[in-house]
Amino acid sequence: MREALARSNHAQRVSGEAEKSRGMQRSMTALSSVSDLELRERLSAAVSAERAAAADVVYHLAELDRRKLYLEDACSSLFAYCVERLGYSEDGANKRVRVARLVQRFPQPRRPRVG
Repeated sequence: MREALARSNHAQRVSGEAEKSRGMQRSMTALSSVSDLELRERLSAAVSAERAAAADVVYHLAELDRRKLYLEDACSSLFAYCVERLGYSEDGANKRVRVARLVQRFPQPRRPRVG
């Protein structure tokens, strides 16, 4: 059963990656027609959105770790969950786990997102 789940997850990731690639190509083509000023403004907005999304991922990982929900997915650790279930590289998983654990040790109120 675990092997079937792993194959299904892999197939979904491959399909999702192909769709992302097609979307990226469309975005790159669309960006070639915008003004320099608009390109800079869009980039700034994209960076802000990326930062907000990264923070959201960290908060989710911290709560998943606190509840130890990775055990229900047959993963021995949050690190293993990040690599095996979320598809992060070992380096990326390690960084996210470290930050998620810091968030748990030193909680701070979340700032409301602007925009």
